[in-house]
Amino acid sequence: MPLAGNLATISLPNILQLLYSERKSGTLVVKDGNSSREIYLKGGVVIHAISNDSAHRIGQLLVKRKGITKSELDRAIKAQKRTGQNLGDALIEMRAITREQLQEILKIQVEEIVYNVLNWERGRFEFLENKLPAAEFTLVSLNMMDLVMEGARRLDEWEKIKASLPSRDNVLVIESQPSEKSDDIKLSAEEFSILALLDGARNIEEICSDSPAGEFVTCKTLHTLLESGWIKVVGKKQTSAQAVSEELRMLKVVKQCYEICLSKIESTLQLKVGPGWVRSRRHCLRRLVQDYPELFGDLSPPENGNLNLARVVEQARRLGPLVRMHELLSALDQLLLEEVRLLRDLVGSKIKERVLYEIGKEVRNFLALERGADEQLGLKRELERILR
Repeated sequence: MPLAGNLATISLPNILQLLYSERKSGTLVVKDGNSSREIYLKGGVVIHAISNDSAHRIGQLLVKRKGITKSELDRAIKAQKRTGQNLGDALIEMRAITREQLQEILKIQVEEIVYNVLNWERGRFEFLENKLPAAEFTLVSLNMMDLVMEGARRLDEWEKIKASLPSRDNVLVIESQPSEKSDDIKLSAEEFSILALLDGARNIEEICSDSPAGEFVTCKTLHTLLESGWIKVVGKKQTSAQAVSEELRMLKVVKQCYEICLSKIESTLQLKVGPGWVRSRRHCLRRLVQDYPELFGDLSPPENGNLNLARVVEQARRLGPLVRMHELLSALDQLLLEEVRLLRDLVGSKIKERVLYEIGKEVRNFLALERGADEQLGLKRELERILR
């Protein structure tokens, strides 16, 4: 008889303990409305898990916890669609991560999915015996009882944490004059990474979303910091008009940053090669038009070869809010890569290295004044990769 039922009548920890005690192999599917989780077991050991919550996606976890940039993730997703390989292998092939880092993040992903679903008090479940993940999935091996016990501990703490935190649309900032109690708090590196997210713009929901530590650890840390007087609540999230203003500022920083790079390359080509280099630039643009028609489709360089980046940014603003920054950065990365190759081919490696060194120094000086944008977008790291 298949194991299936309602979480209102039997708790998920009891279901998992039963599957562990009988050393079952298969897939436990849990659904509540549009939310779904799948936990894969082999001999009672958890080997894989799947969630339809974007917060549990391997790419998002890698951006937050392992330091890959959003541009690297975007390129890996394109490679995944083109080749059919899984995302982790695409990132390894790009040398964005190592096999060991992938294995570590997969373990974290599975743990977070299991801890999350252990909080569910309603929904339906079904165990599909002997249904295991496809062969191409990278698997882990986690002790079921350790997960259940840690999940129970978190659930107990979670109730206290939720009761003490303000609503999630509130913004938190670091207290300029901490109380004496704050002297007793020693922060770990992970907790410092959470503290760094308190920039006066993010609300609690966004801090949890951007935190490398996961929702539970992040909320627990915020609770501790509030209790000790390290941080304080300053009110609700800024208005939509203020959010639009912040995005415009970020787009302006991106435009200025890439203009520094491109203008230096273009002036060098104009000086060393003369007007003839513009013909080569047009070849580069044709490739960009194919890959990014929404951004470059109706653009062509003027006679002096200079490309109007303000127009490219304007085109990007017409894209959806969730994709425009990623698409713009990916397109500008490709444009800059093409320009660097053009510089090498037309003036030689020696001049290219000197020009790229000067660009790198100027970019670092500029981004030192725009730390918030750099931390959010990873501009310095991405440009250093291209300019190497």
